[in-house]
Amino acid sequence: MIGQTISHYKILEKLGEGGMGVVYKAEDTQLKRTVALKFLPPEFSRDKEAKKRFLHEAQAAAALEHTNICPVYEIDETEDGQMFIAMAYYEGKTLKEKISGGARANGGSPSPLEEAIDIAFQVAEGLDKAHQKEIVHRDVKSANIIITKEGIPKILDFGLAKLRGQTKLTKEGTTIGTVAYMSPEQTSGEEMDQRTDIWSLGVVLYEMIAGQLPFKGHYEQAVIYSILNEKPEPVTTIKKNIPSELDNIISKALAKKPDQRYKQINEMLADLKQLKQQYPMDEVQEPRGIFQKPPSKLRKLLIPGIVLLATIFIITGFFLFKGKKIGPTVVPALLEQEWTNSVAVLPFRDFSPKKDQEYFCDGMTDALIDRLSRLQSLKVTALTSVLRYKNTNKDIKIIGKDLGVRHLVEGTVQREENRIRVRAQLIKAETGFHLWSNSYDRTLESVFEVQDDISQAIANALKLKFTPQKMPKEKYESIEAYEYYLKGLSIINNTYNVYQREEDFQTAIKMFEKAIETDPGYAEAYVGLAWAYQHHNAYTGSKESQKLVEKYAKMAYKLNPDSVKSNTVMGWIHHIIYNQNDQAYNYFKRARENILNTSGSNFIVGLFLMNLGLYHQAIPYYTRAHHLDPFYSPSLTFRGYSYMYTGEFFKAAMDLQQAIRINPNSLITRLYYIRLCNFQKKYTEATEQLEELEKINPHYDGLAASKAMLFAIQGEMEKALATYTKDTWFGLQIYSILNMKDKAFELLDKDIETRYLRLKNIPFYDNLRGDPRFQMVLRKAKEVYEERVRKYGDL
Repeated sequence: MIGQTISHYKILEKLGEGGMGVVYKAEDTQLKRTVALKFLPPEFSRDKEAKKRFLHEAQAAAALEHTNICPVYEIDETEDGQMFIAMAYYEGKTLKEKISGGARANGGSPSPLEEAIDIAFQVAEGLDKAHQKEIVHRDVKSANIIITKEGIPKILDFGLAKLRGQTKLTKEGTTIGTVAYMSPEQTSGEEMDQRTDIWSLGVVLYEMIAGQLPFKGHYEQAVIYSILNEKPEPVTTIKKNIPSELDNIISKALAKKPDQRYKQINEMLADLKQLKQQYPMDEVQEPRGIFQKPPSKLRKLLIPGIVLLATIFIITGFFLFKGKKIGPTVVPALLEQEWTNSVAVLPFRDFSPKKDQEYFCDGMTDALIDRLSRLQSLKVTALTSVLRYKNTNKDIKIIGKDLGVRHLVEGTVQREENRIRVRAQLIKAETGFHLWSNSYDRTLESVFEVQDDISQAIANALKLKFTPQKMPKEKYESIEAYEYYLKGLSIINNTYNVYQREEDFQTAIKMFEKAIETDPGYAEAYVGLAWAYQHHNAYTGSKESQKLVEKYAKMAYKLNPDSVKSNTVMGWIHHIIYNQNDQAYNYFKRARENILNTSGSNFIVGLFLMNLGLYHQAIPYYTRAHHLDPFYSPSLTFRGYSYMYTGEFFKAAMDLQQAIRINPNSLITRLYYIRLCNFQKKYTEATEQLEELEKINPHYDGLAASKAMLFAIQGEMEKALATYTKDTWFGLQIYSILNMKDKAFELLDKDIETRYLRLKNIPFYDNLRGDPRFQMVLRKAKEVYEERVRKYGDL
């Protein structure tokens, strides 16, 4: 066909061939422009009904005008009746070619993050235009998106589009499109709407970020099975420095059921827009290929010289994190740079004859996590997340994906009287290959040596080294005291640090007390008591428990003033009980001399900074805590809460929604999400969440204030004021919303020490911003905030 003239088009060269026809580069001899001619398969010409349906759809596609859609110039047929489409021709490469070439050139890294987001955003804009015209593409894939020399993505091949409500282009029981990009309903031959394009765009976005497709198989039916039944590996576990909100966008686009996806492409577009604002494209002088060197902003995020050091394991690894000063410009992705490997220690199984050593098995798991966490370059999943895999037969590969780790440690404990037999093995999660295994047959008194030996063997297998400072030997005078301590610890761990039953609390207390009775110098048992009473105080408000927190914390510190654990608990009580933040800060600084890379260490410092109103500084610590303990929802809850007050509502929504999925019964998470929905003017969703919260606990303290807030937003002044519970900051917001300025200013000057970012970023105060009184208070709050950043920002 090369050199032939078809109508007024001269064929120049063949560009490609696919299931829906052959494409040629051609010259339009009338208008003197280069075009692409797509010749449809001969069956379209022979089948009059198919030809008629195609013309309906192609005419609609030809009417589309958008920067990101390849325009259709003409639909015609040859003398022998073969249909063809004349389209714009672009110099450039398909996105598929770019991804493939970029992955090879960059060692598997397919695309700078912000450019991939930008491409997905532009493609979504093009699809939005088509969907507004009730046109569904049905074959969105990276091979159908061309990136022009100017870097603009263009969607090709709307020849497969289907007018909603019109007859199907394909015959019953057949499909059109590329299987790997098909939605579940498309693979099943079911009715499709624009949500099938949303799915396909989700696949393309995943492919750009991960450099691979989310659903794979050696043959077509295997791919379809994967699409229908399997959950793709999160992009955050495949590539470093990927924000969790991007993973959330992809997950929502790839929901198996259409009604769980974005309902409209413009909803996905809105989320991509907010994410795009966090990772904007740099201005460049020349067009830039999408797989070239990351632009300056992203390079700054990847500077390896900025490291944050973790310190202390206490009870469930709940304490202090050391790091360089973290300012508002540092993003969570930076914090992953120091990890070179990752491991999760799965709960050891009880192989004892009587099956009565579960607490001892949990203690072994906990001790290994403790020891391995002292390797700063090793990511070690926290106990609270691995406990969910106790007594499970879940596949190793799936567990590795769930926890985001490369390696898993499995083990068993068999105890008979004073003898123990411990078997442990290190497994590569992706392949199930055993990298190391060993058995230890020892006396009970040698258990600490066994723990050290296993930890050292795992470090050696992973080619990591302990230093004397990072792996101090724990000293136990009595194995009996240690056993009691483990029993108390086991109760705490298995109730996830929340004493919802008084008997759990009392039993844990007795175990720690027996440990102390057996060994009065056992400092860790006093620390255990202090934290047990602290959790009990937080749950019940018991003043007696608060006094005992102080008592046992001080005793632990007196016994071992150099311990990271005793320093941390002292720091916490000075912060939360005495409100002596300078002293708390000093204890935290002292505690960080021994570095432990644990989730709790980050979480506690996040709480400390957040309580001081230093939300920007708290966010990276919550991020680190979440990476180390992915199923511990409070890390996400409080990071989302912090994002609310830095004004990053999109990120806050992603975190709070994920926290609700992990723990649907969390009262505080739903309360924060209700506030956020109100900030974003999503009042219907706020009402729905309020109803859910009331179902969980109709007597929850936060209900009344949330109801009052909604009444105020709806302009129902009497109901709002009648429901208002006199909480100062809720009252201030309610009075502001109702434009009751004098009432609001009566409350505004109270307790502003931690409120600068709230006053600055919360939209509920908009009615007050023009008043000089508000500006005066804002300046005063800013002074307090800046002083706290200077004093505490270097933790």
